[in-house]
Amino acid sequence: MGTIRFLALGAGQDVGRSCVLITMGKRTIMFDCGMHMGFQDERRFPDFTLLSPTGTDLTNVVDVVIISHLYSRTLRYFIMI
Repeated sequence: MGTIRFLALGAGQDVGRSCVLITMGKRTIMFDCGMHMGFQDERRFPDFTLLSPTGTDLTNVVDVVIISHLYSRTLRYFIMI
């Protein structure tokens, strides 16, 4: 088996904004995509600029999204685009 890479794009020590990428070989899986309810600006979303310069075109980077738990904030980013 090759290398498995882990990248946290949000949350960490926060509640909300949960978003984790796991890369195995040529496949990238995003787990969750939450929103921090305490912010009303770009800080409420995970830091997608770690994946693409604009932080918006993720289709060339992420192969699949898995939602591990469902709250309204977990899917908020996908609902807004």
